[in-house]
Amino acid sequence: MIVHPAEEEEAGACVDRRHPAHVRTKSITWRSHRGVNRMNPNKDDEPSPYKRVVLKNACPYHYMKVCLELEDSSTRLSAVDLKHFIITGLKSLFGEVGAALHFDLLKYDDDTLTALLRVCSRGLVKLWSSLTLLGSYKQQKCAFRVLQVSPFLLALTANSRELHLD
Repeated sequence: MIVHPAEEEEAGACVDRRHPAHVRTKSITWRSHRGVNRMNPNKDDEPSPYKRVVLKNACPYHYMKVCLELEDSSTRLSAVDLKHFIITGLKSLFGEVGAALHFDLLKYDDDTLTALLRVCSRGLVKLWSSLTLLGSYKQQKCAFRVLQVSPFLLALTANSRELHLD
C-alpha cells in the first residue's frame, strides 16, 4: 500500500526519500481488510486516493531469435511457410487457443533459416514450448534452436558469443 508521505511522518514512520514513490521502510497498518482504521478504531475507513500498481513485467513484448535446423539442409521455407509451421505447432500443443496466440515474424533469412519473432510477454512460454516440441516438417526431422530471447529488440542486434575482437 502506498500512503502519502506526510501521513506517514505524522504517524512516526521512516520514509525512504530516495525512492520516487516514497516507499515506507517501517510497517504501519493504516487500513484493515474490514475497512476499520486501526489508528482510530471508531472512525470508518475512507477510500484512499492512492492506488497500488504492481508491474511484474513492464515490457509488453519479448523478442526471440530462432533457427530452424532440418534433416535435409537443401529444404527451404518461405516466411509464410515458417509462420504457418509455427502456428501448426501451437495448435497441436495448445489447440485453437494456442493457434490464436499473436506473434509476428519480424525478420527471416531464407539461407540460414533464422527468424526474429515478436510475441506478447504472456505468450512467450507457450510459443517457446511449442517450438521446442516441433519435431518434423514434411516427413523430415527438424528442431528449432532458440538463439536469443530478450524483452528488448536492441539486445538481439549483437551476440557476445559471436563477437570477434581483432
